[in-house]
Amino acid sequence: MDQQNQNKSVPAPEDIAKAEAEAVEARREADNPAAGAAFVPYVDDVPDPVPYVDDAPQAEADEDEDYVPGAWERRIAALPEKTWRLYQRVGGAIIGVIAVLFLTVLSEDLGVWALALAFVLAIGLPNYLERWWRRKLPQARVAMLVSIAVCLAAFAVYTGLTHGFDFFTK
Repeated sequence: MDQQNQNKSVPAPEDIAKAEAEAVEARREADNPAAGAAFVPYVDDVPDPVPYVDDAPQAEADEDEDYVPGAWERRIAALPEKTWRLYQRVGGAIIGVIAVLFLTVLSEDLGVWALALAFVLAIGLPNYLERWWRRKLPQARVAMLVSIAVCLAAFAVYTGLTHGFDFFTK
């Protein structure tokens, strides 16, 4: 790196002053229309940018309006916290049972679609409901996971009992 810097010639202060004087002279000639020299713009010659004028005042009106909650949001907001948690647990358990039914009983009929439907139920539905109702569903998610674990364990026991706990032969 030092060798590269040694090979380059550094202009002397006199050379720098001479180049600046030439630039000033070129500028003077460019400002004089009688000289006929072509104008070379500098950074200072760039015009100020024109401010953007918004042609759509409608957008500002939409942002200023207050959000009006829907009917479901008002109903859910009016629920007592204890009732809301109970509804979450019951709904989460029902969704978990339905997801396990898709994965076990209906998987022979639906194939890969059963896995997709179970995924949409377990992941997509709670996310969608949280956005729609503007309220978190932590109790529903926990209840869903517990019901999925219990149902899968029950299905494993049932399968074991019906096949003599021989899971690898048909």
